[in-house]
Amino acid sequence: MKIKSTETMYEYINYYQNKEDHLKNDKRLFVLERFFQKYKILHPEDLYMWLWEGEFGYGDRENINTLDQLTDSIRKSRIETGSKKLPVWDYLGLNNKLIKINIVSYADHNCPLLRLLFFSERTKDVKSDSLRFKKNWQFIKTQISPGMDITVEEMIAFENQIPFHMTPQMNYTDDFLSQFGSTYLIVPGSLFFSTYPEYDPENRGSGDFI
Repeated sequence: MKIKSTETMYEYINYYQNKEDHLKNDKRLFVLERFFQKYKILHPEDLYMWLWEGEFGYGDRENINTLDQLTDSIRKSRIETGSKKLPVWDYLGLNNKLIKINIVSYADHNCPLLRLLFFSERTKDVKSDSLRFKKNWQFIKTQISPGMDITVEEMIAFENQIPFHMTPQMNYTDDFLSQFGSTYLIVPGSLFFSTYPEYDPENRGSGDFI
């Protein structure tokens, strides 16, 4: 495409920038709607931590580093979740940079455990962005409507109780953990989906996610 003038060039850039922003918002909205459909018992700190882990990863949470730790965690998680079927992967936050791997489902699909440990180790290579996190939190507030399980007032009250400007790491509530388990690994989405394209939502792949 030949650009005839500086003004036309800026129009061209703005057009594609706006188009990209709309696509990002569409994806974020899709992920958020899926989150609200799935997580029925919800508190502000659960929503905060779901978004936080999707941006910052493990933080100071103790991670699983060895095969022995992982196999032991899988055994304990089977007891914790019982017969409850969880998807192999799930969203964390709105950007899909980091995702959540449910270790029992992953193992039950005969996926290599050592590979999962490698994926988890690579989480530290994904750059976080505090400003993006705060923008995503504000975006979520714009999508809260009357009748939902959580209100904007609850989210604002939660913000005021913590040093939100410092984006501190929090804990999920017991309600949340009892529903969805506490034993999972966080991995880079791009690395996981490039290895397992059958699960990639961009390729209409879902595995047993949907």
